[in-house]
Amino acid sequence: IHYDGVAEVLTAAMLKPYSTDPSNRGGILFDHHRLARFIEELDAEHLNLHLHVVGDRATREALDAVSEARQLLGRPPAIEITLCHLQIVDPGDISRFQELGVHANFTPHWFGGTEFGRAGAITLGPERTQRDELAGTFWRAGANVTFSSDVTSSDEIPRTNPFVGLEMGMTRRDFAGGVDPDLRPLPQERLTLPQALAAYTSNGAHQLGISNETGSLEVGKKADLVIVSHDPFKVPTRRVHAAVVDATVLDGKLTAGAFP
Repeated sequence: IHYDGVAEVLTAAMLKPYSTDPSNRGGILFDHHRLARFIEELDAEHLNLHLHVVGDRATREALDAVSEARQLLGRPPAIEITLCHLQIVDPGDISRFQELGVHANFTPHWFGGTEFGRAGAITLGPERTQRDELAGTFWRAGANVTFSSDVTSSDEIPRTNPFVGLEMGMTRRDFAGGVDPDLRPLPQERLTLPQALAAYTSNGAHQLGISNETGSLEVGKKADLVIVSHDPFKVPTRRVHAAVVDATVLDGKLTAGAFP
């Protein structure tokens, strides 16, 4: 569900008005009461829920909906619920992800601020801009942090590369270079390489509800893996994005490339 919009055009749902339009706080598709009832219906159909939330008000409404759905059901929902993007989240709501079992999904190729960063920095103002996509804080608060990609145009496709996301998750700087002077890299929000890898693999499988069959290399799970040109643990951090996949194995079968 595209629950709210984006900060660049003042449609992300914010708790406080936009800096460039004091009469505007953006909007959500529908309130948390309706969303709670929908979660109840999804639970009955065993369908997971993935919500686009950019603004802090959208995040709070979504978390309130999950809390209300727990009351309606008399138990935690038996489905996986994910909030994605999480550009601006009120600090008081971050701990609720772990408490409610909600997954926190980020788009790491945005972390450098050079993609969409300038417009959002202007509309949100400096205070909110400096708490943009706080993946490290979420991790420390016990949330299941996952990484994925979100692109809307062909020129962004190279940024979907997970090795780009791994690097930017560790550096908070754009892999292609360039720094927005209005944005800080927020070093406290950097993840380690093991954390970033987990965000793409085991944590992602947990988000999808399939961690019993994939997400890590273990006896009894699917043999889904890639063989890459260099060990990301042995190259400079700013070269992780340049990894080349030499071979792809799905369910134990070579589907692309060749073994060394």
